[in-house]
Parts: sequence; C-alpha cells; structure tokens
Amino acid sequence: MSRGSSSPDLRDFAGSIARDPRQPRNGVTLKVHIMRIRVIVHKAEEGGFWAEVPSIPGCATQGETMREIEANIREAIEGCLSVDVEEPVLQLDDQVIELAL
Repeated sequence: MSRGSSSPDLRDFAGSIARDPRQPRNGVTLKVHIMRIRVIVHKAEEGGFWAEVPSIPGCATQGETMREIEANIREAIEGCLSVDVEEPVLQLDDQVIELAL
C-alpha cells in the first residue's frame, strides 16, 4: 500500500506479480523457473481497472479491485498461453526443441 493510503496502488500490484515462489518448504528449497510477463494496469473510466499484456496480443481483462485484477490477469495469461494450436507439418530435416521458461 502506498504511504498515507489504506488502498493498494499499482506499485503493490507490480510487487505481488513478481513474488519469488522459491521460499523453503519443509526444509527444502525449490528451484523454480519463473516467467516474468509485463502487465499494464489502467484505471477504467467507469471505475475499477483493466489490464493488458503487450507481449500477448488480445490478452486483457478487467476487475473492480487490484486483487481481482491480479487474479483475473493470471487467469487470462494462462488461457492465452494454453490455446490449442494446430500441429505443424514437419519435414525430414526439421528439428523440434522445447524450452522451459
């Protein structure tokens, strides 16, 4: 929350998106690969907020509070990244690689 205010602001949202989930659990430190995605949160004219992900065209959502917008944008990103894509036709000399981000 910003100083002198009781409501969260955009800086609070940015900090919560970038949380590091590698905190020890049961004495074991987890090694996690984190994908950082920039989200732009706008104040909506009618109240509340709307958010967009510039690196994922068409990925946007809205919410009344910053907490709601954070949950909604996470869900929107998951939905945009999990879209089924038609399998490409491979040639004999093509290579397929997988990346963990």
